[in-house]
Amino acid sequence: MIVRGDYVYPYWESSYFFSKPALPLWLIALGLWITGSENPNLPEAPMGPLTEWGMRIPFALIAIATMWAVYRIGRQLKDRNTGLLAALVLATSCQFIFIGKQAMVDMPFVGLMTIGLALFIGAVFDREADGCRHPGYGWWPRSASRSRSFLS
Repeated sequence: MIVRGDYVYPYWESSYFFSKPALPLWLIALGLWITGSENPNLPEAPMGPLTEWGMRIPFALIAIATMWAVYRIGRQLKDRNTGLLAALVLATSCQFIFIGKQAMVDMPFVGLMTIGLALFIGAVFDREADGCRHPGYGWWPRSASRSRSFLS
């Protein structure tokens, strides 16, 4: 994709690659571009020494952000210790460690979904925003309980 200069259509090795989502390929291309491993002017030149780092760093950063999201979910739903314990369990899970540093579809999909879920839970169950101590009712506005029902 870097050599062709075409980031719209996913391209892998010698043909278009539409069987997987384009985001992992874009992350790989971004990492290779940042580390300078791929030279579009010399496509036959050997790749630089930071090629492995360039391909894996975007996925590892998503894995780190996923651990933050798991901490945030535990903190929002219970307390700080629950969030720390959940993040610690995730960070020490073998499968998460193996998947978190590989350039494949799983980490962007699951990681970004977990981050989105953490932000959603933060918006819905925010206890400090309106002083409500009932986390299940954090989404309901205070004035709505005093107004007339929408059914009448």
